[in-house]
Amino acid sequence: MSLRKLNALFAVGLSAALVAIVSAGPQAAAPKNVAGQAAPKTATPPASTAKPAAPGASAQELSEHPEILTQDFNPQVVSLFGVKLGDKTAKAKDSMDLISNTMPGMMKMKEGNQLRYNPLTLTVTALVVNNRTWLLKANLQDRYDVEFRFGKPDISDERHAVYLSRRMLVTYNSQDITGIEIR
Repeated sequence: MSLRKLNALFAVGLSAALVAIVSAGPQAAAPKNVAGQAAPKTATPPASTAKPAAPGASAQELSEHPEILTQDFNPQVVSLFGVKLGDKTAKAKDSMDLISNTMPGMMKMKEGNQLRYNPLTLTVTALVVNNRTWLLKANLQDRYDVEFRFGKPDISDERHAVYLSRRMLVTYNSQDITGIEIR
């Protein structure tokens, strides 16, 4: 057999093995002991060093992980204080800012964030992140950070940038970001 054919067969076999490992998930990468058997699972760390998960915490919760804004995400899965797009506004009552007056279609939330909703159906249409601390955690300070991270906006003027593929509206005050809406 020629060396070229042998290399091609090796590449095909290696590709198939990689596909099998990736599709098998984490269990395929389990550590093995000397006999080639799966090593026994170790005990969980003591409670003092383990971080307890917050009740209802999610990897797609903006209040816990504002850096989601800079990653690829599905807007239908992302939540703000447990409220997702399409939810009824009654779900947001626990995290509402009851002191502020708002206009119809806008609901102010804790920590300066907002929800936009349809006043007729009372369903959430946009999650708005206005909290400056959250924006700094996500490394989004000004319009240059946004353009560097996401590229040129699809539609823009001096106060707005719309990213259609990300379903995001970024609002500016001069150069600084004043809010990011997920629709």
